[in-house]
Amino acid sequence: MIGKKGNLKVTFVHDLFFDVDSCGRLFCPGGLDEIYFDRFFDSGFHKVKIISRSNISTKSLSNYFQPDKFEFSKFKFSDYGELFSFSAFNALRIELKKSDLVVISMPSITGCYVAMLCAIIGIPYVVEVVGDGEAFKAKRFGTLFTLFLRAFMPSVIGRASGAIYVSKYLSTRFINTKRTLVSSNVNISTVIKRKKITRKLIDKDQINLAFVGALNKNKGFDVLLNSISILVKRHKISTIILHAVGGREDFDVRSVIDKLGIRSHVKTYGFLSKDQVMDLLKDMDIYAQPSLSEGLPRATLESMSVGLPVVATSLPGFREILSDYSLIAPGNSDDLAEKLIEFIFSAELCSYHSLRNTEKAGNFLYNRLHKKRCDFYSNFKI
Repeated sequence: MIGKKGNLKVTFVHDLFFDVDSCGRLFCPGGLDEIYFDRFFDSGFHKVKIISRSNISTKSLSNYFQPDKFEFSKFKFSDYGELFSFSAFNALRIELKKSDLVVISMPSITGCYVAMLCAIIGIPYVVEVVGDGEAFKAKRFGTLFTLFLRAFMPSVIGRASGAIYVSKYLSTRFINTKRTLVSSNVNISTVIKRKKITRKLIDKDQINLAFVGALNKNKGFDVLLNSISILVKRHKISTIILHAVGGREDFDVRSVIDKLGIRSHVKTYGFLSKDQVMDLLKDMDIYAQPSLSEGLPRATLESMSVGLPVVATSLPGFREILSDYSLIAPGNSDDLAEKLIEFIFSAELCSYHSLRNTEKAGNFLYNRLHKKRCDFYSNFKI
């Protein structure tokens, strides 16, 4: 419990890159938006300080978080190696001591470092567990980072004063015996029930398949591209169009698309706003998320909230929200293509899973989850 009164400050620790301009304004192009932090403001805190990797912008940011509510750490770094210096230790030690609550997002290399620092100087912290660390495998030095997280995550989470998990699976894998909550980070304001689907997708002039997320191998985007090639060339489904929203590529996406000969079957959008994503999903026919690792997938739940049938991988996070029928083994383009074909050729299958997914998404409405998160953080202040 925090014993201070007045303007209360949360220090939030993450690994994502934040853009920071010369005026100190900040923005996260990686998808962490302002509404995420309402859990702190609506539970009685007044300001959020970010400790994370940064890109220093020489130009003024056109999009940025509210300056009166957010500030970035005075210690700015872009490489993890910069953390392991006396100047980093001293600068972060001073900032952490001025904080009323430290919240660490895990898995996070920066988070593990800050948790160690908190232990040394005797400052309690809370963790938000959004994954298991396997997502680092696809990154540069990914194997090393994954081994590091496997070794340290259990103790970092176990020593925390409290923990929020985005899935039940993570709460059983990384135990915290203090104050805990299972609550997804999804931001669904409403659910849309579609009319009963009576027309097979194969009979439509265009089959619209959606994907939202990083266009990288950890999200299975290479697998998805291969499956599109299989559908077009092997199964002669010439009307399918993949609508891919996101960035952060870790392979040459355009080159792979051209090599597979599916340029006319893939449309990429880059990063879109939340409203733009939801508007796009409403016009789609089916959604695919062939990830190799996930916590509780927000984009999948958002697609379910507009009544889309979904095909995803058999990871624990997906098993919590999707039927077994919708799941395939990770990393298999043939299995993904075959599962998509089953939906493409069956109106009954699409209709059943559309209704089923809409009803399931209703359990993840923002107002309901937000209240739980606010109640959780209210217990860490007076």
